[in-house]
Amino acid sequence: MAACGAIATGAAGWFTRRHWLPLLGTSPAGAPVASASALEDAVCITAPAIAHNPRSGLPPSAPRPVPASARCPVCGMFPARMPCWAAQVLYADGAAHFFDSPVDLLRFRHNVAHYSAGRPASDVRSLWVTDLATAAWVPLDAAWLVQGSDTLGPMRNPDLPAFADRSRALAHARRHGGRVLQASAMTPALLAPLGSARQEAMRRSMHDT
Repeated sequence: MAACGAIATGAAGWFTRRHWLPLLGTSPAGAPVASASALEDAVCITAPAIAHNPRSGLPPSAPRPVPASARCPVCGMFPARMPCWAAQVLYADGAAHFFDSPVDLLRFRHNVAHYSAGRPASDVRSLWVTDLATAAWVPLDAAWLVQGSDTLGPMRNPDLPAFADRSRALAHARRHGGRVLQASAMTPALLAPLGSARQEAMRRSMHDT
């Protein structure tokens, strides 16, 4: 994998409706969204897990490239369009779900049955995030996350940049603010504001042109 490119930072840069709808597979010229809840319903879909492809040459236990058709089961975005932020979960049967960022992977981890259409947490074999510096897959529990930085994720709101190397995470925090944590420290209480920021991004996108 190639290293990630420029990182968007700062409070500005919310996705407008013109940018948001293509990520959902909807044309801006399509039928207007009637309300914020309607937009959230369009995003919060049940995305099917993608079966392991034996012809890929990868074992069922190995993280794999994000398919272009994969949708995040938490927010409905297409993770392949922002691969530097992508995450994935592998199940015991070799199937995988893909996520647009570490935030949604962690939200999934705290409520597996809800976001996986009924799979139990015991079905989860491993969880992976993308190293923002190298674009390599890193086991979630081995990664270092930067919480509270000004780095904007795929939805142009605060997210959790992930790194395999703690020194790189600390350097990122020095440049962009925030503190370095591991996934085990990201409690539902710490995740809640990040989830709320995503919902606000959807609401605001409805009023942009």
